[in-house]
Amino acid sequence: MARWWLFFAGYTDFLCLLLIQTCSFKDTSPCAPSSCGSIPDIREPFRLETDPKDCGDQKYCLSCQNNQTVLYLYSGKYYEQAINYNNFTIRLMDAGVQKNSCFSLPHFPLSTGNFTGSGEPDVYFYYNRSRKLWLSDFMIFISCPTPVNSTLYVDAAACDDWVYSSAIDSSVDHLQRHSYVSGTRGTLGEKDESCRLEMITFLPKGEYRNTSLEQIQKSLAYGFELSWFNFYCPKNCSDGCFLDTANHMKCFSNSGE
Repeated sequence: MARWWLFFAGYTDFLCLLLIQTCSFKDTSPCAPSSCGSIPDIREPFRLETDPKDCGDQKYCLSCQNNQTVLYLYSGKYYEQAINYNNFTIRLMDAGVQKNSCFSLPHFPLSTGNFTGSGEPDVYFYYNRSRKLWLSDFMIFISCPTPVNSTLYVDAAACDDWVYSSAIDSSVDHLQRHSYVSGTRGTLGEKDESCRLEMITFLPKGEYRNTSLEQIQKSLAYGFELSWFNFYCPKNCSDGCFLDTANHMKCFSNSGE
């Protein structure tokens, strides 16, 4: 009887130890969420470069620099302002934009031509099956040999200390031209033929007619949105997918239409 009791007691101790070890392992999961600066919850598909290699996806690898979350995308550097896991979006600010400046141009401007749709972030996703939902508007930056009198454009000279961008020509001859900015996509086809298109980049969705340079600067500093929906779509739907009105993923083939 004593031997049986000793065996039972020993087995109970072993079982308790096993349970403690199992719980401890769960708490130290290699893919537990990470954090950096204002981004408290970094998880799949995102990962910090210091996370274990099997966590997240390399296309969505982030670095933590001076307590700021950084995403390198198409050779450009962007500060990650927010991650929304409910609607599959991220908000990014170009690293060249200076928040406290009167006006500063992006150093790494993006346009629709940059995106391949191969599981990387994109500028749109399909919403409610048939509607292509664009997440960002466009900022148009032009230079003209003579002043332009148009309500469609904002004169960059309204800011006397604006920060030029290394992404466009900064020669003395070029800087003597008149520079204008617009947050309205349709203005690209309405510019004077003597004007030169210098840059197209993204702005957050908004109303930019009759806007000001200050408002455009605030929008650049707020950041533009991209979707990482394309990361999950091919894994779940072979023929494409969309988000319904409740932000649930639906496959085109199973949508019942």
